[in-house]
Amino acid sequence: MLYIQNMKEENKRNITDSFVKVLDIYTEFNKHPKDYGTGELLYLTEIHLLHAIGKMDEPYITKLAETMGVTKGAISQTLSKLEKKGYVEKCKDPSNNSRLLVKLTNKGKIAYYGHEHYHERTDADLMKYLSSIDDSNTPFIMDLFENLETWLLKCLHTER
Repeated sequence: MLYIQNMKEENKRNITDSFVKVLDIYTEFNKHPKDYGTGELLYLTEIHLLHAIGKMDEPYITKLAETMGVTKGAISQTLSKLEKKGYVEKCKDPSNNSRLLVKLTNKGKIAYYGHEHYHERTDADLMKYLSSIDDSNTPFIMDLFENLETWLLKCLHTER
């Protein structure tokens, strides 16, 4: 972390403690499913998969797994749940018989747009704050998050 080489140990500890607190809150937040307009509760993994499907031109399992950074098995499991709940349906890919495409049902589209609206409402305060930050700070902030991501991935792979 090039930018904080001269930072006092106490400040480093305060930043680390604050980051861990944010992670704990986010972890707790992710445990609670939400209704995105269908009258049913969806977990974060479910709504994010619906979101990815809604954004792609030709969503299929391998492409979804690569995009979301998870295994094809994880995608298949969540797709099965969403299919049983009526949010998605699978159909043969006319250009490639060896794969299935996934598409949102009307219910899936309601959840997709409900998720978009949810972020418009909940992200407003954060976007307002980010708008107040000078663009010259962007390289530092991006470097910080890239290093945090690298650190978290290292921790994740060290534990396995």
